[in-house]
Amino acid sequence: MSRFSPTAIAAVAIVAAAAPAASARPALERPAAAPTPTVVQAAGPGFELGSAAIGAGGATVLLLVTAGGTLTLTRHRDGLRHR
Repeated sequence: MSRFSPTAIAAVAIVAAAAPAASARPALERPAAAPTPTVVQAAGPGFELGSAAIGAGGATVLLLVTAGGTLTLTRHRDGLRHR
């Protein structure tokens, strides 16, 4: 026996038949002209070693915290067998 009632099946069939069909029509308007490009110049002199050092330090701290957490969880889970 079907899980769906005949009323539900009939309702879905009516809604599907009444729904408008998709229709594709060509656009009547011509495409707009491409906008002119805007030129932007950098404000700074380029690569800054101070900013690079801060980023490298942050990445190192993140790596050390992740490695320390992994070692702590592994040792704790294994019942401190690594002593």
